[in-house]
Amino acid sequence: MTTATPSWSFVTLVGDGDKTIATTDGAAGKQLSKKRGWFPTWGWILIILLVITAITLAIVLPIVFLGNEITLTKVESKLCTTGTTKPHLVNAAGSSNGGAEAHAVYLHWNTTAGANTCASSPKLEDSARPVYKGRRISEGEGIPKDVFKTDEDYLMVKIGDDWCYTYQCEADTDPLAPKAECISAGWPLVHLDAEGKVTHRTDALVTCA
Repeated sequence: MTTATPSWSFVTLVGDGDKTIATTDGAAGKQLSKKRGWFPTWGWILIILLVITAITLAIVLPIVFLGNEITLTKVESKLCTTGTTKPHLVNAAGSSNGGAEAHAVYLHWNTTAGANTCASSPKLEDSARPVYKGRRISEGEGIPKDVFKTDEDYLMVKIGDDWCYTYQCEADTDPLAPKAECISAGWPLVHLDAEGKVTHRTDALVTCA
């Protein structure tokens, strides 16, 4: 009488990502195994890290290579020229020099008799008058086109035929209400006239009637 030798198979899961398939044929005890084809956990972690890195670079690289952007906005002053006449000012925000928050815009004027123009080089030594600096500009509604530009990171405005450097006044605490001490013949205030053209003012604004 012949006794049949039993043949059987089993599957054993070992660890994370491993699968052992083993078969035993009677007394021979022969085993075969192979790895399961699942993607290992560390692979997913690597992919997630790469995605996070790509998103971070997409945000940071434009700032590094394109530089900061100065936003120019047309605003109505809280103060008046006379009576109840409120001029429209130009506010600039985002400067990499001085305060990044919105400020009124000033010029450094050449007060030499007969000059009637802005100073031809930036005044950098006056800490109370930080010069605006930025790589790019964004012009809001009401800001005339082709009147503002950046040149070697300086924000400049065209007054007449001349391109002028622009400045903040640290004494200002409200960009809509430039202080009298900030405005003078040597430091005129940039504003928009009734026709919307950029001009400058040397007389201080006053409390509205």
